[in-house]
Amino acid sequence: MKIYLMRHSLAQPVTETAMLDDEERTLTPDGEARAHLMGRALRTLGFKPQTIWCSPLTRAQQTARIVALELGEPFLVDIKPILKPGMSVGVFLDFLRENPSPILLAVGHQPDLGDIVSFLLWDLVGARFPVQEGTVIGLDIPETESRQKTRMEFLLSPEMAERITK
Repeated sequence: MKIYLMRHSLAQPVTETAMLDDEERTLTPDGEARAHLMGRALRTLGFKPQTIWCSPLTRAQQTARIVALELGEPFLVDIKPILKPGMSVGVFLDFLRENPSPILLAVGHQPDLGDIVSFLLWDLVGARFPVQEGTVIGLDIPETESRQKTRMEFLLSPEMAERITK
């Protein structure tokens, strides 16, 4: 199974949104532009997800919808409460096994995404692999329950995406 983990793009800082609940924070104009950029870069690389899951938080939904639009797949976005901040790696992996998709893009939050990457690549719990806003990490997860290791296929940051789309 191929899973692509994406951290939501740049959102309004908490200090600017004191009147809003964290769940309602939106992308900044730069965050929207970066989400479009990431979608274009993924399209340039030939990325074709079969499913796009996203956290129910506004900034993750916005990121997922923009990327889906750039990929030409605006109807693939499926909101999954499991991707809310604070999910455990075990709960996410159980949900993934129960809802398999050969090529999945999941848009969520840090430090949760970093925890998933660290666990899948190195069996480390709480290591929190750093995932910058808007970054996509592609992982190839073995289909079997053996101790085969997950492989990182790629890491695409907004800075790299800018070079790809020029």
